[in-house]
Order: sequence, then structure tokens, then C-alpha cells
Amino acid sequence: MKFQKTLVAAAIGLLAAPAAAQQVTFMTGPQGGSWIPLGGALKGMWEKAVPGLNITQTPGAGISNVRGVDEGKAQIGLANSSTTVDGLEGRAPYPKKVTKVCQLANLYPQYFQVVALADAKVNSYADLKGKSLVTQPKGNTGELLTELVLKMNGLSYQSLA
Repeated sequence: MKFQKTLVAAAIGLLAAPAAAQQVTFMTGPQGGSWIPLGGALKGMWEKAVPGLNITQTPGAGISNVRGVDEGKAQIGLANSSTTVDGLEGRAPYPKKVTKVCQLANLYPQYFQVVALADAKVNSYADLKGKSLVTQPKGNTGELLTELVLKMNGLSYQSLA
């Protein structure tokens, strides 16, 4: 409950407007992902808490949402701390520093996980060589992290099956 009150208070502080209606675009996640229902829940809480607020929820992804907010395509978006900082620093995958973005809140801890079937005989990253790997599409933080973890372990997508 405290977490919910914090999010509502943050939204009111960010989105509060005079008595006139206000339209806000909110970038969430790709279809089928967890950020779509999370975004819907936040949208509902914020619209209930701020009279006249009308939020349009649009699909996105961590990296594209940071770009979208920075480019003025949205006023708020879900993102990952790691790639948001990359944007603020002007590191890949961003072509330049983002300057119109700030982190409003941490919604939950996010971990990078690698999962393999028990009979796949994968006990380390090196064991992935020559094997198939499923990741998120390019442009998602999970895919970027996968590429970085492979590189840190002397692998690349080309070294996989």
C-alpha cells in the first residue's frame, strides 16, 4: 500500500495541472509483456488521482521509451535503470546523450537471468557456444544485456547455433 501511495504521489507531483484537462502519453512495453498490464494499472491510478488527467498508453520498450520521452513523443515511460543511465551518458545504444529524461521511481528490482533446460548441459556461459539462444528483440534492454554478457564471456551471437 505504501508503494502504491508513493506512485500516486509521484504522479500527482509530475502530472498535476490546473483545473483544465491534461493529455499525457505513457509509453509502456511490448505487447504480451509485463509492462502492458503494469502500465494499465498505473494509468488507472493516476487518472483516478488527478482530476482531468487523460493518459494514452502506447507500447514501447525500455530503450525506445527513453528515446521517446527525450524526443517529446511521450511525457512518461517505463524504462530500465541500466539503459536509462546509458542514455544520460550518451553510450550505446543511444546515438547521443538524452537530456530531457529523469528517473521518477524504481518500481521493482530487475534481474538479468539465463535459464537452460537441465539436460542442455549448460553450467556456464562458455557452455552456450554452439547452442540456440532465445532473447528479446533488438532494441529491448534484455537483448542489449544478453549481447553484453556474451561479449564479457568471449562469445557473440555468431558463436551460438
